[in-house]
Amino acid sequence: MLPQIFPHPLSAISREGAFVFDPHVRCRISRAFVMEESIPLMSEMWEGFTLGTGALSVDRCEGEEPSFTVGEASPLPLENQYAYTLRVTEEGIALLARDSTSLLHAFYTLLQLVRPVLLEEGCERFSIDCCEILDAPALSFRCVHISASMGIPLSKLRKYIRFAAFMKFSHVIIEFWGSLKFDCLPELAWPEAFTKEEVRPLIEEAKRLGLGVIPLFNSLGHASMSGLVTCKHTVLDQNPRLALLFEPDGWSFCISNPETRRIIRAASDELIDLCGEGEYFHMGMDEAWDFGTCPLCAPKDKGGFFAEFVNETAAHMRTRGRRTMIWADMLLEYDRFDPTDAAYRREPYFKVAKSTKDCPTHGALGKIDRDVLLVDWQYNENDPALPTSNHLRDAGYDVVTASWNDFPNIKLMAKGASEHGLFGYMSTCWGAQRTMPDFLLYSADAAWCANRVSVVPDYRLERSIHAVASLSRKLNPGFVSFADAGWN
Repeated sequence: MLPQIFPHPLSAISREGAFVFDPHVRCRISRAFVMEESIPLMSEMWEGFTLGTGALSVDRCEGEEPSFTVGEASPLPLENQYAYTLRVTEEGIALLARDSTSLLHAFYTLLQLVRPVLLEEGCERFSIDCCEILDAPALSFRCVHISASMGIPLSKLRKYIRFAAFMKFSHVIIEFWGSLKFDCLPELAWPEAFTKEEVRPLIEEAKRLGLGVIPLFNSLGHASMSGLVTCKHTVLDQNPRLALLFEPDGWSFCISNPETRRIIRAASDELIDLCGEGEYFHMGMDEAWDFGTCPLCAPKDKGGFFAEFVNETAAHMRTRGRRTMIWADMLLEYDRFDPTDAAYRREPYFKVAKSTKDCPTHGALGKIDRDVLLVDWQYNENDPALPTSNHLRDAGYDVVTASWNDFPNIKLMAKGASEHGLFGYMSTCWGAQRTMPDFLLYSADAAWCANRVSVVPDYRLERSIHAVASLSRKLNPGFVSFADAGWN
């Protein structure tokens, strides 16, 4: 019987017998696998999943498609609907994939099948049950957002990113909250923040693991670069003379100020330079409650002003080879989407719609360029019709659904993205560090399965934490201190 595989594959058939092997394995990887820099990481993971006993010796071979072979097994044919196939026989292992990232995904599945047989030193043996796996994601865009808040060590961020890649997300957003030093304005980060030199290896590893890296810079709301309830302001606590870069409350940037726009553009460019080649850039734009309240901004049409700024940024990002995405809450009218029952209005995330009569930014919808991706974060949506997402789609935009840590909502948003033909799905992690490993596993499973999400069980926290712990210690071996060993 096969062990549990995360995320759930499209088809997994168990066969009689097992491939039993010495963990020091010689494999063949075809030259069609172009991610040469990923091979050392594959070898490192092989060592981790053979409990520190094994090694992977790699020979490159010819082949029209990316493949990974051990022994004499022949691969299953790769039909159009599959991203990869995996076959294990008593004679060996054969993986075949449509592209290089899919071969990594096949390899991540393979690692979950490895079981120890004998661990006596010098006589180690492992086995994989004979099986045939055919797999493909229901959604091509499966993104995880990771909040890199101050105080989170790089070792923990590395665990999050490794685990997200292993769970077969396609992209990762890393949002720095005053935790990354910028050249354009030192006050955008606390003195204890990471340097780019410290962060760059993490980003490069994410790419080698098969993740597209999406930089995010909060370009309107959340300009304090600190959590709302902390009452901290990364910039103004260090230099109050910079107050005119912001609206009077300091929560949103004043984008009427040319110096503000210069700094936002420069900081965004620094993030793109740090992340290197990629497809997308996220400019934030959410929860801008005090947008347009200063004397320069107040007289302006809020919808048109909002759209003009987004379009200016999107035009620049096109010159950098990236497509712009924004959070969509400021494009949704509160009176249209908030429940009429006053009792629900005590729940801040029942329906996320932040455009109000005082700040009618929903007027930007239709004025924003249609190539801007809109991310609809709805943390308690319970309507399968996805009214907000489809409202944005009907206005002519590609829409990404987004969830947080509510399990039924995760399922609904991932499934809805597939069923309504939306662009994709995003799991947002924010600051919920205690439950993060739990819903990272769950949301990755939901994103991969999407329209067949019924196969994803309703995990209990304790059960899924055990699965995360087992996988994580193999993905991140060698941590012996209390602080580094777990997720804390």
